[in-house]
Amino acid sequence: MTKTNINDYLKQYANEEAIYIPNPGNAGDSLIAHAAHQILDRAGINFHEGDIKAVYEGRVVFYGGGGNLVGLYKNALRFIENNYNKVKKLVVLPHSIQAYPEMLAGLGDNVDLFCRENDSYQYVTQHVTKANVFTADDLVFGVDIKKTISDGDKLFSFTDQFLSRNTKRCIRTAIYGIKNSLSAGVLNSFRMDDEKSDIAIPFNNIDFSQAFATDNMSRLYSHETSYRVFKYIDKFKTVNTNRLHVAIASTLLGKEVNFYKNSYNKNYSVYDFSMRDNYKNVTFLNK
Repeated sequence: MTKTNINDYLKQYANEEAIYIPNPGNAGDSLIAHAAHQILDRAGINFHEGDIKAVYEGRVVFYGGGGNLVGLYKNALRFIENNYNKVKKLVVLPHSIQAYPEMLAGLGDNVDLFCRENDSYQYVTQHVTKANVFTADDLVFGVDIKKTISDGDKLFSFTDQFLSRNTKRCIRTAIYGIKNSLSAGVLNSFRMDDEKSDIAIPFNNIDFSQAFATDNMSRLYSHETSYRVFKYIDKFKTVNTNRLHVAIASTLLGKEVNFYKNSYNKNYSVYDFSMRDNYKNVTFLNK
């Protein structure tokens, strides 16, 4: 199994008129959507954002990536089932995939599935019959942080469009900032949702991806969320988390990252596939 460079793969779709469907979800999904926008732009693909409830007959469609195919969630499953035998091409961008074997078995050779770690690759290859299966790093590893921040400084500092939503976010962030004021540069960000683990939650915990979550994954809003996530994390020296994309963002920012398990093996699998040999500033602590 050879890891695919997603940038090289996407070059075949340069100048293609395509649809991009982001996963709904938390701030981690906003980071993925923002990274996808940047990566598709760099590949020269002419795309616009689609509707996850729609059917795109005869079109080239890019979906995700993320963690929406593990049994806890149904959004990706429904979209794929509604579209795979109608689209010209369906590319499922790097995902954790550990569920829905009947759906996988039914996919045709017009579907390319990208797994973001080895466990998903092993699972998918056991069940597909015609679909093409690849591995690639989570999309957020391909984000251009400098561009995200420099463009964000111009777009999001003082704009009426984001004022109401950002007022609520600023209140939440201020509370979290007070809670972390005694932490001496340490950010604790552990999950409190369905993927939480048995880790004891610190008193000054921020469930970061929920705190910065938005229900809008459009280009502008996913950029704005990503911008504020990077700016906030950059205030800290050390990050303790079992949020995958908090860990990835913190790692890319050069923080000292202590990365913990979630409720299933996603975190360790991505760490082992993409981080262990490439980033010396991240340590996985409870495999």
